[in-house]
Amino acid sequence: MKADALPPDEGASPEVLALAKVVARLRSEIADLEGTAATTAVVERAKGVLMSEAGLSAEAAYERLLERASRRGRTVMEECWVTLGRVRSRPVPRIVRPATPSPAVVGAQQDPAAWTVGSGPPAADPLGDDGPRPLLPRLADGLAGVRGEGDVAELLRAVLGEAAGVDGVMIYAVMPSGSLDLVGHAGIDDALADQWRHVPPLSGVAALEATAEGHPVWLEDPVADARRYLLIGDPPEQWPSRAWIPVPCYGPAKVAIGFLRSRPGPFDPDTRALLRQAVRLCGAPLRTGSGPALVVTPTGPAVPTRWKPCSGS
Repeated sequence: MKADALPPDEGASPEVLALAKVVARLRSEIADLEGTAATTAVVERAKGVLMSEAGLSAEAAYERLLERASRRGRTVMEECWVTLGRVRSRPVPRIVRPATPSPAVVGAQQDPAAWTVGSGPPAADPLGDDGPRPLLPRLADGLAGVRGEGDVAELLRAVLGEAAGVDGVMIYAVMPSGSLDLVGHAGIDDALADQWRHVPPLSGVAALEATAEGHPVWLEDPVADARRYLLIGDPPEQWPSRAWIPVPCYGPAKVAIGFLRSRPGPFDPDTRALLRQAVRLCGAPLRTGSGPALVVTPTGPAVPTRWKPCSGS
């Protein structure tokens, strides 16, 4: 497993080292701001639904969300997703493979990685000249309608495929016995999924290491990685770079999400930050833990907390 960032050359000047630290700090702050913006967008949309349905003010709508979350034992973010999913005017989003690609859909959009939430491929390049729709808000919007881990995996691949080069997604849950069960996947053929559906608690399993140690495992050197880990793939070289990121929570992680790429080489810092934020955003739908959330207590108002408890922990 590699560190999150490669250290500067030992011979670098103090000015270069100081600049590198500043750049790293700014990237981290940007990633945190993106995550906060995505969360705020979901809360504001849920408040808007209640304001429209019941004629409430913004403050009253937020209090209604707090009250419902407290009564139902949910976080505010989970209650927002439930509210949005209940009133969506279109059918529940699903990921489908177009039977016959439209002549207008060319290039990368013909690849399964370009599937979108809805009934078909995107009408236009999501990363076109006008710039991409912010990826984390797109993910938050899609998460409002998911119905299980399989939907989460498909949504992650659809949203992150172009920007992060994600070709496959695997979601593993830790069982009481310490083994792993594959609970969702996308971009993985059925035969391979069946082969890796149940993973015993062996050494050299990157997903297990990620959940046990509570931090991402970045596999970016297939030759070196094969000496240390059991690599998924037939052949394993089909994904020369991959990442296993635990869903953060209080206590040992219960879920790890794997991102598989046919693109060789390391994950750049921006991609690492994006994948981490995406995993944090998926915490509530996977019913484990998400990033900083408002946890409502039965006897008091919502209070900020770093992580909420994982299910089963």
